[in-house]
Amino acid sequence: MAGGITGCRRAAISSDELVLLNESPIKRVDPRFTVGSWDVKVSRLLAPGLVSVDNLGARPQLALAQSIEAESETSYLVTLRPDARFADGRPVDAEDVRYTFASVRDPLLGSPYRKAWNEILTDVDVLSPGQVRFRLRRARAPFITDLDFGIVDRRRAQPQDDAVRAAVKSGAPLPPFDPRAEPGGAGPFVVASRGPDRLELARNPFARVPPGPQRVVIRTIRDDNARFLALMGRSGDLIQNGIPPLVLETFEKDPRLVVTYAPSAMLTYIGFNLDAPGTSDLRVRQAIACAINRPQIIASKFRGHAVQATGMLDPSNAAYSGDVTRWPYDPARARRLLDEAGYPDPDGDGPLPRLRLTWKTSAQRFRVALAQVIARQLAEVGIEVDVRPFDLATFIDDVNKGNFQLLSLQVTDVIEPDMLRPFFHSSRIPSAETHFDGKNRFHYRNAVVDRLLDDAAAVGDFSARRPLYAQVQRRLADDLPMLPLWHEDNVVAARRTVENYLISPTAGLGGMVTATKRR
Repeated sequence: MAGGITGCRRAAISSDELVLLNESPIKRVDPRFTVGSWDVKVSRLLAPGLVSVDNLGARPQLALAQSIEAESETSYLVTLRPDARFADGRPVDAEDVRYTFASVRDPLLGSPYRKAWNEILTDVDVLSPGQVRFRLRRARAPFITDLDFGIVDRRRAQPQDDAVRAAVKSGAPLPPFDPRAEPGGAGPFVVASRGPDRLELARNPFARVPPGPQRVVIRTIRDDNARFLALMGRSGDLIQNGIPPLVLETFEKDPRLVVTYAPSAMLTYIGFNLDAPGTSDLRVRQAIACAINRPQIIASKFRGHAVQATGMLDPSNAAYSGDVTRWPYDPARARRLLDEAGYPDPDGDGPLPRLRLTWKTSAQRFRVALAQVIARQLAEVGIEVDVRPFDLATFIDDVNKGNFQLLSLQVTDVIEPDMLRPFFHSSRIPSAETHFDGKNRFHYRNAVVDRLLDDAAAVGDFSARRPLYAQVQRRLADDLPMLPLWHEDNVVAARRTVENYLISPTAGLGGMVTATKRR
């Protein structure tokens, strides 16, 4: 290890530069087209929305908007902050807002957010350079939260967008993607330079933010060990999440590093394909839930830095309901459920399994190790699981197309309870007709849940929405389209020179704005 650390060591990083080490390359930073978790996080540093939603249990905070007034259930008047400016000093104006949402809804551009925004909006009207009116198709209580969507500089976005539109209309090949031409926003940072595994951000001199590092560097190191050694060898300043417990123990003993834990809204879950053999049977899903010893895994793999989940919403969420069916560890019950489902033990205490399932997961080493631990627990009740790790792009493509029985994933931005809708409403099932856009990868269909989610989204009074979401949570706990495992703490390992890094409940990167470094 000493040799590895020496190999990663370099001259000390400047006090004006903060280096974040991550595991996945940044592909897109245009908020209209971001898909990967890291892409979304970085895009919010570059192009904030009209509001920001980044605190558990808190209301949306105004960002580029100075005020938002609900004129009616389907009309919202937004006044822009007069001091919101892009990196060239030009003010953010109403045309930028209109263009952002019009381009997202443009079928020629293929934004992954097109379907959702077409269902919400009728149009965005420019009233003056500093005011826009959003007109909605129907009443939508979470609409202000929806406005946490990055606003782009239309003057930079339009040339590349026009080239794509022209190619699609003519049937010609799409122009090659040029990351240098991606539009920025009015965020605290702008892209200074980028390479395959390195993204450098510089301060937007016109942004209204506290003093902090003048430059942020995001270095992608795919190999876990190399990434951890880079932090210890002074090639980086911090790592956020994705650090196995054994490595954290090493970091905690290193006098040069500080490890910080904080609660999160992040959910780790197992998803079931309800259209696939085996997992389409509720009793099989219940058996799997009873066969997994989640408290033991939390204690051994996370050293207690996680909270067992009962659903997608964590206990601090204002809409959380704990009045749901629980699935405690009970291997004897799991075996009985498998018997009832028609999967008896073929050879008593022998090695033959009752049934075989395939589990797809990302290739991140710790996630694969967790899946293998759970697979061993399932084997004890007669379920043989073939754990298959894939690179993230292949993995997401497979699960969107329904090519799986079991999957494991994480979801971070679970603050607004309407997040239940994209995951469980039947209209959100990915299909060829929707270009495989949609997060209901479980193929879950329940007309009652659809109605409850629709009703909750239309009720303005949150106290009236809460019981509707409670009913949804009870039905999901009974139907088990997904098995919620745990809410992992956010964890940041940083060099002691890094101070004032605020950890976001959603695992965002807002701490890059507030952080400072001692010389």
